[in-house]
Amino acid sequence: MIRKDIYKIDIQNNLYFLVFHKTVNDGFGSAVSLYVNNYEFLKFDCFGENKGHYHIYDIKKNEVIYFTEKTCIEQINQTVYLLINNIKKLLNKSNLKIIKWKEYINKIDIIKNKMLEYEQTHYSLLR
Repeated sequence: MIRKDIYKIDIQNNLYFLVFHKTVNDGFGSAVSLYVNNYEFLKFDCFGENKGHYHIYDIKKNEVIYFTEKTCIEQINQTVYLLINNIKKLLNKSNLKIIKWKEYINKIDIIKNKMLEYEQTHYSLLR
C-alpha cells in the first residue's frame, strides 16, 4: 500500500492525524489515520459505495466497519461526524489519558478540507 501526499496534523505530543490518498486492491480515495502514541489507532478509507470503510486497531485485532454512506463525499462527512461525536468513545479503547480537546476539534475542518481536496484533485473524474 502506498500512501500519497501525506499531510500531518499535530494535536499534541502523543496524538496526530495523517491525511493522505491511496489506491489499493479494495479501492481508491481519500483517507485519514489517527495516531495515538505513534500507533495507528483509527483509519478511515473513503472509497465509495461498497468499498469505503474504517478500521479500529487495538493490540489484539483490526476491526473493520463498512460505511453505509454511498459516495466518497458522504463518507468523508461521516468520518468528520465520527471524529467529532464518537471520538471519546473510540479513544476509551486506547491508552491515551489526556487530550487537548480544543486543539483536536480545531483540526477537524483541516482534515475534511484536505480529504475533499484529494477527492476532487485525484479521483472525482474516475467515479
